[in-house]
Amino acid sequence: MNTLLQAALTAAERGWPVFPLRPGGKRPALHSETRCPRTGACAGGHVTWERRATTDADRIRAAWSTGDWNVGLATGPARLLVVDLDKLKSETDAPDGAANFSALCERAGQPVPTTRTIRTASGGTHLYFSAPD
Repeated sequence: MNTLLQAALTAAERGWPVFPLRPGGKRPALHSETRCPRTGACAGGHVTWERRATTDADRIRAAWSTGDWNVGLATGPARLLVVDLDKLKSETDAPDGAANFSALCERAGQPVPTTRTIRTASGGTHLYFSAPD
C-alpha cells in the first residue's frame, strides 16, 4: 500500500478527518470556490476543503487512488491544536520557532511538553495537541 494512503488511513482511524494535498506542497488538491462545478458534494453550493475532509476509509482510498497526494488534516474538526515551530529562512539574530517555544515554556515554569511531533518539509516542526473543550 502507498505510504501516503496508509498515513491518511491511519489519521482517519484516529478520528482525524483528512483531505488530499497537492504533491510536494500543502495546497488542497480540491477545487476552489471560484472553480466549483456545483455537482456532487457541492450540488447545493461550494463545500470547503475542511468540510470535505473525511474519516471514511472508502472515500480516502478513492481519493488517493487518483494520485500521490500529500495528507492534509482538518485540525478544527479533528479537535487538534498544532503549534508550528518554523526554522529561520535567512541568517538573523532572532531565535527560531523551537528556541522561542522553549523560552516561552521556561518563562511559564513549564517543561517543553511531550507530544506527537512532525518534521515539516522546510525543516521546522509541528507539535500536535488535543484541543481543550
